[in-house]
Amino acid sequence: MKRNADELNLRNAFRSEPEECHAALMRAACSVEEEPKVKKVSLRAALMAAVIIIATMAAAVAAGRLLGWSDYFDEQYGTYVPDTAQRIMQEDWNKHSFTLGPVRFTTQELLCDGHIAMASTHISVNDESDALLCAEPYDAIGATGENGRLMAQRLGVSADTTWIEAARQLNRKLYIVRAILEVPAEIDSGCAMEDVLWNEDGSIVYLSMPELNGKAQGETIEMQLYMRVVEFDANSETESEVFTNRETLKVFLEAPLEEYNYEVNGAFVAGGLLLKGVKAELIGAGLYLYTTFEALENITADDVFSRELPRWLDEEGSDIPSGISLSTGIDVESLPTVVYTQMLSMDRIPEKMILRVWDEAFATEDTINPGYQEMFMTK
Repeated sequence: MKRNADELNLRNAFRSEPEECHAALMRAACSVEEEPKVKKVSLRAALMAAVIIIATMAAAVAAGRLLGWSDYFDEQYGTYVPDTAQRIMQEDWNKHSFTLGPVRFTTQELLCDGHIAMASTHISVNDESDALLCAEPYDAIGATGENGRLMAQRLGVSADTTWIEAARQLNRKLYIVRAILEVPAEIDSGCAMEDVLWNEDGSIVYLSMPELNGKAQGETIEMQLYMRVVEFDANSETESEVFTNRETLKVFLEAPLEEYNYEVNGAFVAGGLLLKGVKAELIGAGLYLYTTFEALENITADDVFSRELPRWLDEEGSDIPSGISLSTGIDVESLPTVVYTQMLSMDRIPEKMILRVWDEAFATEDTINPGYQEMFMTK
């Protein structure tokens, strides 16, 4: 029996396949007026002008960049996408554009590491209209957090206004959109998450992450991008037109960059679990850790699932940011063997880490157990 524990308390959690679920382009115009020519200019003035121009250009680039998974994880979970993963996701071969009715879909980030697959798709109207785009018409615009609240502010409505109400108030068309990454059934775990972010110009980046079962093989995996557009009449609250399509995408399967087995020195027991080994697997998307225990003293599967997850700290005792898979696998199929699969947002296998495992708190004259046991893992 294998179960996934939501490590980060997902807002949308892992939802099931297409027909319902929910990152983005920020655009800002920036112009620099050229000053009338003068015959002489001091070196100091020239340097200052150069600094101003460079700063202005940098601001324009920052304002015009595409929001994506990095922005999402930073805003929602306080974690990050490793640089290697960002580079992989944004390669040119991951860009695909499709038109569906009045809407344009462009994949801007794609990744598959055998554990998860990820896509961010930029969605915009292709007729330059001021139509509103949303994923859930009855949701409040500000329901998605700070990004949604900023979108409501740009539209000039309150954050608790629904998309339907905003379409009525502003007299705009409303389109409901989705862009789901579908993986082959033989490698699909049956779990997936979706979410959206809005750009400054009102376009959407749709985030889709299906979870895989670890059986993916080959250089590339054929996946499909499921796209759906619904023209929604805000006055009658009915669907006036529906467009759907699926397009095949070939996504590279990223192989591990490095593997390492940490040595376990001595008997480490916590909460009735004896540590047997820790395997580290570094992939562009992050660091996967497979921590194997042997359950002692009649520990049951329910006991394992009811306890806190192992925590990974750096050598100074600070929590290492959780990985972008947003979940922890707990495998008790071969009980008494228990295997935790966890992901950390790291681009290297650390020389030193601290493993902290839940344990029953107690105090004696000689010992105080704070409710956990720790072991240094050294490479």
